[in-house]
Amino acid sequence: MKKLLIGSLLTLGVATAMTSCNNGEYDANPKVDQSGVLNPLDTSIPGIVYIGTMKGYIDGGLVLFSPAYYTINADNNTRTIYGMAKNDTVFWRTISLTVSNDNFGATKDDTLTSAVFTYSVYDTVRKVHKKYIANPTDKKIFKAVIRANENNTVRGVFDGRLNNIEPILPVPDPNDTVTFKAMNFYVEKK
Repeated sequence: MKKLLIGSLLTLGVATAMTSCNNGEYDANPKVDQSGVLNPLDTSIPGIVYIGTMKGYIDGGLVLFSPAYYTINADNNTRTIYGMAKNDTVFWRTISLTVSNDNFGATKDDTLTSAVFTYSVYDTVRKVHKKYIANPTDKKIFKAVIRANENNTVRGVFDGRLNNIEPILPVPDPNDTVTFKAMNFYVEKK
């Protein structure tokens, strides 16, 4: 009985000590309000990715793009989201999504209507460079949605099919397409 009492008191003491250390949410940089930044471990949010990355399916295969970020060009009033495939040895793959800043609202679940999406693939073995592009007129086959736009971070997803319409090497093939599914992104301003 004495061991049970000592064990219970010890457990109670440790629990009290641990809860007394909780002084609210942890914020690594107190000068920047990070309260709107999403928790990447929150499983209640669909398609969660870590900040600075894009992750989704390209032609059925899961691909991670890191680093990923966005820039704002004040001269032509556009915002561009960039991503480069991580650990790509044979292919160098990049993504860019350029949209008018006027179309880039702060509302949740905002569908981008003026986005131009480019997926560039360079095959280092065969020395072939292709560009797949979707324009705003391709809304039926390509869709980009912004889920959150706050605290200099942007979170969203895009889906759809792109056609090879601007190859650098070889001649374009209208049947050459790439399909994106659930390509989630979470990027910071650079």
